[in-house]
Amino acid sequence: MSNMNAVNWGALRQRDVRVGFGYFIGLNLGLFALIVLGPDVLGHDGSHDAKVGIAVFAVLANFMLWLWNDSGAKDVQAGNKDIAGEDADTHIGKNFKAAPFGAYRALIAVVAVATTLAVLYALFW
Repeated sequence: MSNMNAVNWGALRQRDVRVGFGYFIGLNLGLFALIVLGPDVLGHDGSHDAKVGIAVFAVLANFMLWLWNDSGAKDVQAGNKDIAGEDADTHIGKNFKAAPFGAYRALIAVVAVATTLAVLYALFW
């Protein structure tokens, strides 16, 4: 792959991560708004079915969004191996190659799990 194609592919996957993170934030803000502002919808009068449905949706949606964001970060990480020539010798190229992508991916997983647990806690306790 030419260096320009690698740069373009990396930029595409970086945008993909930003969009995925935006969906993650929007989804979870919506879920928390529903939990806080919609007690009748969630059945705080004793109905458990709505809470279970929302919990299943929260777990599955957050899992899918974690996959989306993790795969994007993994591709961006792979892109640093494609930087060649003069681009690899620039300061930003060196910083990009030294970026702690493993820590980024771990952070994505921790945030996804913690947010999902927070939604479940808000629903049931």
